Amino acid sequence: MSDGREASIHDAAQEIGRPESEGRPVVLQLLPDFETGALTRHALEIAAAISAAGGTPLIASAGGGMEYALARAGATHITLPLGSRNLLTIRRTAKRLAEIVEQYDIDILHAHAPAAGWSAQLAAEKLGRHFVSTIHAPYVGERGLKRKFNAVMTKAERVIAVSEFIAQHIRNNFQIDTARLRTLPPGVDFASYDPDRVTAERVIKLAGDWRLPDGVPVVMLPAAFRRGNGQRRLIEAAARLRDDQDFCCLLLGSEGEKTPYKHDLEAEVQRHDLAGRVLIADACIDMPAALMLADVVVSCPFEPEGFDLTISQAQALGRPVVALRDGSAPEQILDGHTGFLVQPRTAEALAEGIQRALELSTEARAVMSYAAIGHVRSHFSLDRSTGALLGIYRELLRSDAYRSARQLPSGIHTA
Repeated sequence: MSDGREASIHDAAQEIGRPESEGRPVVLQLLPDFETGALTRHALEIAAAISAAGGTPLIASAGGGMEYALARAGATHITLPLGSRNLLTIRRTAKRLAEIVEQYDIDILHAHAPAAGWSAQLAAEKLGRHFVSTIHAPYVGERGLKRKFNAVMTKAERVIAVSEFIAQHIRNNFQIDTARLRTLPPGVDFASYDPDRVTAERVIKLAGDWRLPDGVPVVMLPAAFRRGNGQRRLIEAAARLRDDQDFCCLLLGSEGEKTPYKHDLEAEVQRHDLAGRVLIADACIDMPAALMLADVVVSCPFEPEGFDLTISQAQALGRPVVALRDGSAPEQILDGHTGFLVQPRTAEALAEGIQRALELSTEARAVMSYAAIGHVRSHFSLDRSTGALLGIYRELLRSDAYRSARQLPSGIHTA
């Protein structure tokens, strides 16, 4: 851990308040599962910050392949069926959760999805504990029961939106006291996403593993192989690039994932006669090195994203990003300065944006790289993000009423 990060964590610890005895506060995050993905990584980063600040981080989920990373974050996992939307299951889970809250003497329940939010709200209300939610995606096109079900996330004492796009969606679609609403984007870990720390050996190894052609510009879309993540649109855009444009398009999916959609993409590549120009590969655990391979990074989902952390991570490494002008991307990219924004839902516009990025001169690319790194470091730091979250926890924990009800010593919650 760098000196700068240690200092930041120390500041965060002061914000949340060091306990008189180790282990306070106790914060339980609730997720649907613990598989590979942005939400799981986000929860692990929060857990590490809580631990570094002297608290006790717990994570509850249905479990998954990322449980091995819990020890490094200083967190303990509790297995609960928090992905189920079945009302009977939710009630049973809430009852079990209340027992867990008492067992671990939990102060804050922090839900990251609606099904988990219902159990968290019921347990928090029953035992007089704090309920916090983070809304990661827009709840679009909803009516009736589905809308009411998801609305539980807006009932928390603090509702965290991962972007201003999400915050505006909440204000427009749900009745909420905006004093409870906070906008807090996830941050980039600059200890990992720093171009000076990614060695040439790591990049060369990946290029060899994926058999990328030497000297050919790489256009990369890193996203799980799921319909809606834009791979098909990027293939269509690749087919529209200039005939004399040299490029290799790399679709980088979830690690080890084998899905029917991946086979559909392979067929789409053949249909557009792009074999050899569009490659499909499973993602690796060394994403900083993977992104450093790219001359252009693309984000083009079919629905607006709440926050695409890959956009910020790529910019932190100085990579130009081409993204759609919707969702959170306009908050993350300064169009023409740190990347390029294009009109959504058209392969032609995406192809034009990629062409602009590929045609950047060496000098223009260096200027954009410098601007992108500076922009991300100024606005999307992991230390800044987790420090602000610890401050939100402090807002709740410093309450005299809460401290009195829990019969906790005042030193636990004083700054």
